[in-house]
Amino acid sequence: FIGQAKGDKINNININNISITGKGYIGSLAGHLAVKTVQNLHISAANINATGNYIGGFTGYSEDVESATMTNITIEGNSSIISTGSNVGGLIGKNEGLNSHGTKDMNVRDVKVKGNQNVGGFGGNVLVLGDIEVDNVQVDGNKYVGGIQGRDGSLYNCKITNSVIRATGDYAGGVSGTINWSYHNIAAINVTVYTTGNYAGAIAGDVGINISDLYNIFAKDCTVESNSYAGGIFGRFTAGNIYRTYNNTKVIATNHTASGLIGYLDNTDMTGAYHKSSLYHNYVAGGIVNGKSNIGGFIGNIAEDLYNPELYYYSNYIEAYLDSDDTNTVSLGIGGRQNQNSYLKDTYYYKYSSINGLNPTVQNEPFIPEVSYLTEEELKQQTTYTSKLKWVSGNWNFNMPKYDKYPTINSRDLPNQEGIDIPKDSEHNLTEITDTQSLKNTEEETLKAPEQTFEYAGKQITTYSTYSIIQDAEGNSVKRDAKLYLKEGNLYAISPNLDMVDGNFIIDNYNGKEYETVLGTDGKLYDLKEKLTYPENFKNEDIKSIGNNLDTEEKEVEVTYNNGDKIKFDYQTGEIISEEKLDENKTGLIEFIQDKLTTKEDAITTNEEGYEDTKELIQKLEEVPVEKAEEIQNNNNQQENQSESKNTNYITTYNTISDRYEIYNEEELLNTTKQTVETENEKIEKNNLSSFYSAQISKAPEESGKTAIYIIILAVVIVLAILIIYNINKNKQTKK
Repeated sequence: FIGQAKGDKINNININNISITGKGYIGSLAGHLAVKTVQNLHISAANINATGNYIGGFTGYSEDVESATMTNITIEGNSSIISTGSNVGGLIGKNEGLNSHGTKDMNVRDVKVKGNQNVGGFGGNVLVLGDIEVDNVQVDGNKYVGGIQGRDGSLYNCKITNSVIRATGDYAGGVSGTINWSYHNIAAINVTVYTTGNYAGAIAGDVGINISDLYNIFAKDCTVESNSYAGGIFGRFTAGNIYRTYNNTKVIATNHTASGLIGYLDNTDMTGAYHKSSLYHNYVAGGIVNGKSNIGGFIGNIAEDLYNPELYYYSNYIEAYLDSDDTNTVSLGIGGRQNQNSYLKDTYYYKYSSINGLNPTVQNEPFIPEVSYLTEEELKQQTTYTSKLKWVSGNWNFNMPKYDKYPTINSRDLPNQEGIDIPKDSEHNLTEITDTQSLKNTEEETLKAPEQTFEYAGKQITTYSTYSIIQDAEGNSVKRDAKLYLKEGNLYAISPNLDMVDGNFIIDNYNGKEYETVLGTDGKLYDLKEKLTYPENFKNEDIKSIGNNLDTEEKEVEVTYNNGDKIKFDYQTGEIISEEKLDENKTGLIEFIQDKLTTKEDAITTNEEGYEDTKELIQKLEEVPVEKAEEIQNNNNQQENQSESKNTNYITTYNTISDRYEIYNEEELLNTTKQTVETENEKIEKNNLSSFYSAQISKAPEESGKTAIYIIILAVVIVLAILIIYNINKNKQTKK
């Protein structure tokens, strides 16, 4: 609308269905904004594609203007704000306002945001903003990535729902990548945070040293996954006061250090006056925490022993279910330093929480006394919270336990809190239910038939509906969270996280292409790799089953619909082989299908561009494995080392959480001595080889293009030479 806007007031503007490309300082309203009052602005269907910094759906860069205000600003309607640069936000790229920018009624809905660093669903790098609601956003970036705010500044009265935040580097959060000032009245509901880097939380990845107070915060039904330092609220916490928070986040550290509340507490050199942090009146309710080591219900690990814990760490409650490879660094309290749990004052734990499948006992929780455990009945009593935990009545809604819910936070700026269910002892008392369930479990295991059992590479592989068991000749076995199948000598892997009907898939490899099509639980077929060839007007909905092609060499599939109709076709050519129709009023299935207004283009392909990139990467990995690439990069001697690489087989699977294809070294995947296996993608990122493979992938077509050009030039030269010789001879004949 305006390139650079200065002045007193902009209001009552509608911006719809626009497309902007450029480098930096880009926004739908203004690229550069220095206006005192902006109000009543509505943006929809805005698509911005840039290559530089300061990119926002509303403004790319907002100056600090004294007493400035922004009111009633909305962006929605499947908008996308994308840049390869930094400071990228759904509404604001970066604002320089401190206390001068008062904001109210700011909304972001149905928006995709992508950038490098400082990337947020609302703002990339924003200071002191509030009254923000974000719903259904997808935010992608490298470092400092958040659902509302990428980096810096205070936030208040903010809510994010139904969103996905993905990063490839450090500091990712459901609300903020990292924060440095005060923070209150914040909610995250049904938010997924995924990063291959470190420091991630359902609220924020990192809390800086300049924080004063963080309070009235909750995260409900969220998931956090990072390499290390992951938390149900914050990934890392350095200084400040955290109080009145709750969450039931599922937290996964693929490497180490994770917890239900704070992944890592950096209390280095803390004193009563310096580097001071405190945690009180917080609770974790049903948190699930997994990782290799330093796994805690309260805190994953701390830098040093607690300083005056009775003054700074007290009156917290934990209900958590923990899994850790290291039994010495896992606890409902502080995982990495279990002996510090005895100093946590007025801190209580749900009696039937679990640690590696066992309820807490004096053996696995030696520093938590028996009197610190609470039961279901106690959690339903208000006196438990006021007398034992010493929470203040005015700060909490203690009516909720009457409805079998934990207390919620009393704040008019956090309305409509649904609360989290108080656990039922009968469902979590593992000692009592073991005897009654053991027989049932045995029967279920007996009845659970594997989908396929086969021999491959000297191993016996048994595939079940959600995992595979690999056993070698010596009897060593390992479990893999992938469904492995053998088809005509080729090994395939399907992710167990796919919402698909068990046993209903087509896998194949012909004409140099790999096919993997599954039947989703929504009754539709999904082409995960190459597209099958479907008949004209194929109806891709209301499908009940397709079976699988594990035991046949025929290139055909029989589709059975919920109404009983069937059609069998050749998925290589799209030719219909047979049809069966139960509706007597139709003359044939094809006529019936044509009435459904669907065509073969309606077959769904998942991340087709990502799969093509993965094929290119596999081709390069076959030439230069990761281990050899690291050596080449260090030695800067590509030609000498490429000839030394050995033949390696790779296998790919589509990860629905990260929305990308993951590549496994087949030999490592089948190695029964490795309990966990890194993907080749993880190795590339960990060893900073992304640019190496990008350059290698683009090199082959470039060289091929040069060769073609050389051939064309040579052909032209030859033709010209022939013409010159011909003309010379012709001139000689004419003279004669």
